[in-house]
Amino acid sequence: MYDLIGLSLMDMAKEGTISEEQVDCFNMPLYPASPAEIAQLVKMDGSFHIEKMELLNTQTRYEGGVHAQDIVIHLRAGLEGIISKHFGSEIIDELFQRLVEKTQDFSHLLESSYTEGTLMFIVLKRH
Repeated sequence: MYDLIGLSLMDMAKEGTISEEQVDCFNMPLYPASPAEIAQLVKMDGSFHIEKMELLNTQTRYEGGVHAQDIVIHLRAGLEGIISKHFGSEIIDELFQRLVEKTQDFSHLLESSYTEGTLMFIVLKRH
């Protein structure tokens, strides 16, 4: 999904809506940690212990397939502030509309990615 945001931003740069320099210096570092890595970090911190950690099967929540608009709404809720701060709020509507279109174009890839273990549930208890 984040690659599709990058593609949408590059399309906007090619059309002159934003500059390529803005796109090149935009960085959203993401790292999908494994359950073992999270457990190790919680243990190292020492403030909490893990009561329960579970990878959940989200596929049952997407009966009828993955809908591009639904995915993009969730991404927009989490990323709009970060993107607005860097590129300005005037591009937001266009960017996320492009993302809906790209998500629809690549929906077959999204369907295959919504499988068991795509959501991690963790219950922590303070020491």
